[in-house]
Amino acid sequence: MNPLNTIGREARAINVDHGFTPPVQADWGDTHKVPAFLGLIHSEVSEALEAFRRADLLNFQEELADIIIRTLDLGYGLAMDMDATVAKKMEENKTRPYTHGGKRL
Repeated sequence: MNPLNTIGREARAINVDHGFTPPVQADWGDTHKVPAFLGLIHSEVSEALEAFRRADLLNFQEELADIIIRTLDLGYGLAMDMDATVAKKMEENKTRPYTHGGKRL
């Protein structure tokens, strides 16, 4: 079972059904489409921050969901196996030293 890829495929279908054209693998070299979609992900992060600042937990949760949905849609459209990529990254993170990077936050 590949739940992340399944969510990405479903998010893609919903977006296309509603008239949106998220990036596809052929758009990787396009200097506008992928960055524009990343901008949409960034806007969801900003909306989550604003929900946090307003202490609106329900909206904060919804914005986190939007971040995940948009990210998985982009990964699916670019033909990325997000299940494998996230699993690999989680394993890598387990090997990182305590407070790696030396930054305070």
